[in-house]
Amino acid sequence: MTKEQQINIESEKSMTMKTCSKCKEELPLSDFYKMSLSKDGFQSRCKACSQAHVREYRKSEAGKAAYNAAQRRYRQTEKGKAFLYRYKASGALKAAQQRFLEKQLKGCYKITCSVTGEYYLGSTKTFKQRTHVHKSKLKSGAHHNPNLQAIYDAHGPESLSYELLFECEACDLYKNEQALIDAHIDNPLCCNIVRVRKV
Repeated sequence: MTKEQQINIESEKSMTMKTCSKCKEELPLSDFYKMSLSKDGFQSRCKACSQAHVREYRKSEAGKAAYNAAQRRYRQTEKGKAFLYRYKASGALKAAQQRFLEKQLKGCYKITCSVTGEYYLGSTKTFKQRTHVHKSKLKSGAHHNPNLQAIYDAHGPESLSYELLFECEACDLYKNEQALIDAHIDNPLCCNIVRVRKV
């Protein structure tokens, strides 16, 4: 094989194959996403490496923030508003919300101060989200329970622990919470301020 033939073969190969900058594997161009700004018209990373990078980025705080910001911008566009309208009208939103609720931890929970031993009792259909609401309200100084707010202000967020005491069906939440509060309301360490809970 002459040198010229060798050059031609290498040239043809470079037109159909490319080395990924991440995994260093030589792959066909079909394994790369197109990119008009690059010299050869393709991204430097193969599709598999690009997808792995995107998944990792979306798990990061910066990635989550960027994704949420993009979603908010999209919902403000005419296309986004039209999609949301169709989504709600189809019943898919309600079905998705139902699936979400079915996966959540439901039951009665307890917030305990490690410094004083004082505690607050409650019930929820979404334990993780309810915990987040408590923390947010306490941080802003707007919690509905003044006793718990005073504990937070005096000892800080690190002093409070959140635990699910037991799980139960959504239809039994209020009944079980009321029984729990009735059993603890006279304890001076209990932060709850009402005996009867309105359903």
